[in-house]
Amino acid sequence: MQKVSALSIDNELLKKIEKSNGSAAVLHSYFKHAVNYLHGDEMLAIVSAPIDNAVSTIRVSKENFDKFFLNPSKNIYFTDLGLQINEDWVIDWEETEKWQEEKVIYPKDTRLLAENISLVKENLRKQSKPSWAHEKAVNKNIGSNTFEQAMNRLLYMETEKMFKAIENTPKKVNQLNETKLFGLGKGLTPSGDDILTGTCFVSTIENFPINLSEQQKLWKKTAKEKTNLISATAIYQACHGRGRESMHEFLKAVLFSTEPEVVLNKLEKVLAIGSSSGSEIAWGMIRTIESANKLTHNY
Repeated sequence: MQKVSALSIDNELLKKIEKSNGSAAVLHSYFKHAVNYLHGDEMLAIVSAPIDNAVSTIRVSKENFDKFFLNPSKNIYFTDLGLQINEDWVIDWEETEKWQEEKVIYPKDTRLLAENISLVKENLRKQSKPSWAHEKAVNKNIGSNTFEQAMNRLLYMETEKMFKAIENTPKKVNQLNETKLFGLGKGLTPSGDDILTGTCFVSTIENFPINLSEQQKLWKKTAKEKTNLISATAIYQACHGRGRESMHEFLKAVLFSTEPEVVLNKLEKVLAIGSSSGSEIAWGMIRTIESANKLTHNY
């Protein structure tokens, strides 16, 4: 049996594992840079070195998993030695870095924040990321086929509808509760789910001007019913203020950085999430912050 070192592990996950000695987790999905397992009702991920830290995640010293998991269909077990995978590997985290996300507080003075919002939106639109997030998605046929074009128009309209409802809560609370973004879009985590992940993540900040706690309770339940488990897990964690390290760093930069290059650098790290998920998460985050600023009449 070979040993592979963990580079870092989510500290909250480690606490749960320490209470679960001897229990097994079942394979859910397998990718080049990530393997997802179910442990009871919770999902945990083992990711390769290039991937950033995240909730319920263990990073290991492998560049990819092409030849790592020789038989990923078997269960994994939590043992005194570490995380045992099949009869082939043990992931040892005895001396690894314990990752804990850094919480932030929404600033009282948001004049700087308005500048950073504009910077991010301008940059995303220049890059056409996400491709549907502009009025032209409604007026022009954006997409490689008729289905994609219709989906992009719907994504734009439903996204705008949600943010207008956020800006008019509680007057338009029913529009928030009935959002059609769940499962909308293509990809492993559909675009609509990624937008909701960004929105939920931002709206949990301490002192955030908009209270979406009731919506978050409903959205966590709806996600389980209307989208896949990976997306539903991301939305659930975001509703508790937990996400990827790149999301935390980007949020901190938007809220507090006085240096545009720092904001854009942190944005690029979010954009690296998945094939398109990063741009949609970033759009959900920045538009939610923008909606809060509109409500507080700062610009």
